[in-house]
Amino acid sequence: MIPNDCEHGFALVEACAALGVMAVVAAMFVGTMQSSAMTSRHLAQKREATMIARSQMAFAVEVARGGETGRAGPYAWQIAVSGYPSAGSAPGLEQVTVRVLAEHNRAGSVELRMLRLAR
Repeated sequence: MIPNDCEHGFALVEACAALGVMAVVAAMFVGTMQSSAMTSRHLAQKREATMIARSQMAFAVEVARGGETGRAGPYAWQIAVSGYPSAGSAPGLEQVTVRVLAEHNRAGSVELRMLRLAR
């Protein structure tokens, strides 16, 4: 059977449609992988900032009222020691706040708080 002229171009149209679908799927895959990589990077920064904050929190037991600041790599940390807001009901307590801020990314920022006996 001899194909007519309309069927000759049909294979080309099918191939173009298949390539278009594959391009859309590939673009979605690349977008998903990029999003996953960014999320992984943000989680790693958050984890590192949390470790720095916990380390500074252990050091905060010795910090005088007022606080201290410093740097640890791309992170800036701040320890703030103040009177506990409801000191009337719990005299002799101080609130210690440790903030760790990522230099380039706000997603890597952490804040921890604790109470300690006043010095």
